[in-house]
Amino acid sequence: MPYGAAKLRAQANMTDKSKSTLRNIQALRAIAALMVIFVHLDGLLRLSGGASFGSGGVDIFFVISGFIMVAITVDGGRSPLSFLVERLARIAPLYWILTLGVFALALAAPSLLAGTKADFVQLLKSLAFVPYERGDGTVRPVLFVGWTLNYEMFFYGLFALGLVLPSRRLGIFAVVAALVVLVVLGLGVGPERPLVYFYTRPAVLEFAAGMLLGLYAGRLPVLAGPLAKGLVLGLALLMAAAVVAGPFVTPNMANAVVCGPAALVLVAAALVLERSGWTVSFRPVLLMGDASYALYLTHPFVVQAATKAAQKLHAESLAPIAILVAVFSCCACAVATHRLIEVPILKLTRRWTTRSAPRHLSSAIRDLKPGLSRGG
Repeated sequence: MPYGAAKLRAQANMTDKSKSTLRNIQALRAIAALMVIFVHLDGLLRLSGGASFGSGGVDIFFVISGFIMVAITVDGGRSPLSFLVERLARIAPLYWILTLGVFALALAAPSLLAGTKADFVQLLKSLAFVPYERGDGTVRPVLFVGWTLNYEMFFYGLFALGLVLPSRRLGIFAVVAALVVLVVLGLGVGPERPLVYFYTRPAVLEFAAGMLLGLYAGRLPVLAGPLAKGLVLGLALLMAAAVVAGPFVTPNMANAVVCGPAALVLVAAALVLERSGWTVSFRPVLLMGDASYALYLTHPFVVQAATKAAQKLHAESLAPIAILVAVFSCCACAVATHRLIEVPILKLTRRWTTRSAPRHLSSAIRDLKPGLSRGG
């Protein structure tokens, strides 16, 4: 029986054969990346009398990642090695380039970086996606936002093991079960064991939720009338608000517990609207969806520069303007990075990785837009 993700993908392609992108998912990727920017704009937000928000954007990313991994392997026949090679080729190059950039900056001008030191062991661990504890007690790589990629690569490794099983459905359930077991075992693990603690956090369950959504996406309803679609859109907006507000309402609970369920419903609602013919068509939003990975990785550089400039000027009254300029600059930098660096790298790596992919892999899945196929 075909997987739900395959049915959904086929239906999306029937409406526009020139596109192989789920536009609503692209829009969510753009929104999630923009949310993360506001987490790291905390300095400027404090100057303007506000507070940072948007940490739930990561939860949206993780749910989407689980969904997408099911979608891109839906045709079967993908070997674990080819899957891992393609994932590494998609994730690693831009991350490695920017990580080396941060490390070079730490060597040349360490005063510009508060918590990042020019430590070669930490650099190697960062490039290898191995979590480690910094001197300040946080578990973050050289490029600090890369902590989510450590989760992504771990998830890809488990997913690849699931591909070994003869049944794709069995493989999906096996990975879901493994993630649940990890979280249960992690209940008795404290932060004094950072590596084990890191991989047994509830956040990994968001990958599992996304996988199950991908498995059963074809069973999501197709709505006919504008009233029903409007209600689902309202639900999506409510869940988006819950993802934003959750960490403020229950600050002592893990984000995955607070934001994860809302993120899952939000992604599911976006897919229902996609099936029902209501899709985002605003090109700037879709462009930012394509560039969402670049936006996620590059925005700390822009935010840091904008924050330091505002602090030096002591211009609290200009902080709101500085925030707008910073967000626009982050988006502009991301689009430039995506088009000038990320896309050329993807074209080069795809020539090699597609040779290892099964011949019958559907073009609709293989040609996923870069921003969508990242998963994280």
